[in-house]
Amino acid sequence: MFWRPVLLVVGGLAVALGVIGLFVPALPTTPLMLLALWAFSKSSTRLLNWLWYHPTFGPSVRAWFMYQVIPRVAKIAAVVTMTLSVVLLILLAESWLLPTIVAAILASVARWICTRRSEQPAYVTLGHCPRAQSK
Repeated sequence: MFWRPVLLVVGGLAVALGVIGLFVPALPTTPLMLLALWAFSKSSTRLLNWLWYHPTFGPSVRAWFMYQVIPRVAKIAAVVTMTLSVVLLILLAESWLLPTIVAAILASVARWICTRRSEQPAYVTLGHCPRAQSK
């Protein structure tokens, strides 16, 4: 299959960037790990299981995948970062048009983020890895 090596590379790069994102605030770790989860689900059961059950990345990946949970701390960080970005853009832009468009887009993204759950249901167990199939 032609796509398998491509998806393995995409998953590997997403994991590498996600690890860097642990130390660089502007690089979002969880979305990159979700991208890796998708790529591994199409290419490697072993890597899919590794990421799903990983002690550091697994809980946030499982929380989003199973319950669309964004932790409160992540919500606050995202909204503060978006707000600071718009303020900086307002200060640096020569026109009002670009900051207005960016603010409208980021406001809708912030609203979407804030409407997601902050905690997973109390009855949640570890759960099995989705789409685990032999590849």
